[in-house]
Amino acid sequence: MNKKFMILVIAVALTVVNCSATGKVTQVKAYAPKSTTSESIQIFLDKSAIVGSDESNMALNLFENALMSKLKSATKHKFFTAQEKCTPACKFKVEIVFTHINEVTDSKRALAGAFAGRAKIEGNGKILDIKSLSSLGEFTLEELSSGGTVLAGTTKDVAKAGGDRLAQYLLLEFAD
Repeated sequence: MNKKFMILVIAVALTVVNCSATGKVTQVKAYAPKSTTSESIQIFLDKSAIVGSDESNMALNLFENALMSKLKSATKHKFFTAQEKCTPACKFKVEIVFTHINEVTDSKRALAGAFAGRAKIEGNGKILDIKSLSSLGEFTLEELSSGGTVLAGTTKDVAKAGGDRLAQYLLLEFAD
């Protein structure tokens, strides 16, 4: 009886422990011109390739909030969303096209645990010169949940982590 109880406790502990998302931003084309002055940069998120379920829409909004929150704390450059007016005029534009979302809702994760699968967000991005629209840099983004717990690993978790990861990448690219 004692042995069965310990196995049960270990099994429950393993399903409740928080496992974080993993991801990467891979540079496809290096962004060469490191800016030495303060620049204004506009961020465009293209969600058109993703079928708009409520979960996907919420996740992409969380992604944008996490991304812009971190970028707006930058000290050297000013970052703007696509809906905001750039003041002073933006010199660079960052376009991110989301190509895939694998949804895992809170309820799926709570009911099925690891059997709910792994949440995932993928996209491609470009850094463009606004005047010439020439590509100055390109990257891919992939964020993947651990999928191993009851409490973590939903589409929303992956979206927040992906937004943070992309912000870190862009701040390094623009040498902020």
